[in-house]
Amino acid sequence: MIEATETSAPTVEEIRRFALPAGTELVGGLIGLARPVLWVRVAQLEHSSLGRIESGDLVLLAGSVAGRSSRHSSLANLLSRLAQMGAAGVVTMTGVPPGAGAIANAIGIPLLKLPSDSKLREIEKRTIALIINRQAEIEQRGVQIYRELAQQAIDNLGIEAIAEKLVELTGKLVAVEDSALSLQLLAVPPNSTVTREELQVSLRDSADPEGWFAGQSMVITSPPVALRHLNAPGWARYVAPIVVRDRVDSYLSLIGPEQELDEIDRIATGPRRRSLRDRNGEESGN
Repeated sequence: MIEATETSAPTVEEIRRFALPAGTELVGGLIGLARPVLWVRVAQLEHSSLGRIESGDLVLLAGSVAGRSSRHSSLANLLSRLAQMGAAGVVTMTGVPPGAGAIANAIGIPLLKLPSDSKLREIEKRTIALIINRQAEIEQRGVQIYRELAQQAIDNLGIEAIAEKLVELTGKLVAVEDSALSLQLLAVPPNSTVTREELQVSLRDSADPEGWFAGQSMVITSPPVALRHLNAPGWARYVAPIVVRDRVDSYLSLIGPEQELDEIDRIATGPRRRSLRDRNGEESGN
């Protein structure tokens, strides 16, 4: 069996985004999302043993973790045992009791709850595929994002619609600032509580934005991307210039907790082309 090394392995967050179905909920354990996943194991809770769990495994629980009384199946004991065994994270489909998030947070292990109609064996196969060929999977996802954004541009839907599409595809906040870093547009995920005022404060950066990309070519079809920390502790953004007629017209940012920003977010920020402009003015020569 071929397993990933830590340097090539996807993180729990990458598994969540690219192998688990839409609607998967992070119940708790946010701090552990950056852990590498070396392999995936299905554990049967109906049996007294969890089976052979190794360090770096993502554990798919087949069965409910609610309402069980044995020492092996109480949630706190279960998560503690898996953490001690070195599990990278735990995925379950049903029966997550109240307080599960607090337990996962205290232990520091990600606990993910799947939609009720999920099929564990299909998820296991997708996860293994991502582990074995992470870079190809990431590149494929990048191409999918590119195509969806390109279609938005072809349809002449404008930067607002494209920003909303980026939110849908990445789950991150999307901001557009003018060349003086004045916030022009903010698109947020449905569950976000961040306000425009809070974001403006956190985006303040004393550095000259031109210095972020010093010595790099400003190419419309493939502009440079910088990772910048925000004033809000633990938050960061990928930022890229939007280039119009060989000059920086504005800046596009994907924003979120730094440990949740990944290679897909960088790719989504980077291949910024005319699709991130309402092209009517440029095409008409205005």
